[in-house]
Amino acid sequence: MNLVDDLLLAGNVALAIECLTRSIKENARSKDVNLACFCLTKLWDLARESDVNKRAIISGAFTVDVIVETMKQFNELSCEIERIGCGLLWSLSMMVENRPLIVEKEGIEAILNAQLRYKNDLQLQIMGMGALKVLSFDTRAKDVMLRKFGTDVVALIMNEHTFDATIQSDGCVIIGNCAVDEGGNFSEATRVYEREIEAVLAGMTAHEGSLLLSKRLFFP
Repeated sequence: MNLVDDLLLAGNVALAIECLTRSIKENARSKDVNLACFCLTKLWDLARESDVNKRAIISGAFTVDVIVETMKQFNELSCEIERIGCGLLWSLSMMVENRPLIVEKEGIEAILNAQLRYKNDLQLQIMGMGALKVLSFDTRAKDVMLRKFGTDVVALIMNEHTFDATIQSDGCVIIGNCAVDEGGNFSEATRVYEREIEAVLAGMTAHEGSLLLSKRLFFP
């Protein structure tokens, strides 16, 4: 993929993104794990560099579709691709204006499926929880999480990684955000259940000395 490096050196980020997206699409049939990892990692690196790059990735034709579809295709084949995909969606979601498109293109479903497939992979779970945490501040994203039993998945992951403070704190933010409506009120539509409450309490018990966790538990 020397062409991508040459394009980036020339400052042509948009064309480099187009090249990476096209390469991933063309790889769909052969399912070359190494090529998919390379392309997604390049996109992730670009997203982390600047908000300008995040906008370029989001505005690229079919780029978000390709990211999500790749995560679906490789879900059972590669934990690394799922991990990179979650990290990339997390980076893109850091911009508020990017969140609706990620939700529309089923980015939340892709993250939840990755988390369920690789429950024991700590780094993937950190990436996934980080992405869901940011997305949980979006009203449409909360609706999707509730419909797809996302808080149930979050509680499951919290129980799998009880002693990781990052997962516990992010999980508490997600559950807290999903428990209230747009006006910050509790309602039947945003109701959380026993499993989620138990996960929050377990997080509090395991990290009772953590001031950061305590703040996120009560002030998500």
